Amino acid sequence: LGEGQDAREYVYTGAYTDTPVLCSVVGAAGRDVAVISVAGQTHCIYASCLAEMQKGYLSRSLPETYAVVDLETTGLSAKRDQIIEFAAIRYHLGQETARLSLLSRPSIPLRPEITNLTGITPEMPEDAPPLEAVFPAISDFLGNDAIVAHNAPFDLRVLASCLHDYHIDWQPEAAYLCTCQMGKRAYP
Repeated sequence: LGEGQDAREYVYTGAYTDTPVLCSVVGAAGRDVAVISVAGQTHCIYASCLAEMQKGYLSRSLPETYAVVDLETTGLSAKRDQIIEFAAIRYHLGQETARLSLLSRPSIPLRPEITNLTGITPEMPEDAPPLEAVFPAISDFLGNDAIVAHNAPFDLRVLASCLHDYHIDWQPEAAYLCTCQMGKRAYP
């Protein structure tokens, strides 16, 4: 990070943005200070601080476009339980570009511990369409974007299992990032 630095992008996670965004080094202001372009503005940052921001797992793996996904289910089993809520936000270069939030009506009862955990009552999804009716919107929203989720393997298993029950073959082509795994790596 300094003179002669190539024009590759870095991840910036500091005070100038609410979420991690890509920035580029556009110059130097002395031996230890990098001049960066972030969110359309130019800022100075200690090169060591910018280098430290690159150490996180997400920083090394952050794709240009990704969808942050959260599922709520009737229980904690990927095979037996069903999706009651799907929410996602798509980001491109660290900027929010779209949102999707849908309830779906399960065919099995919602467990009381899930209501306590999520705040979703059994009455809330009663008038919602079933998952097979909302899946086209989910599929269109996700496309081939990378998926970021907390406990991503579980969420993806639940989604694939529920769709299999409706004879919908869905195998996500995109990569995923699991914030649970990233947290364990960053803070063992």
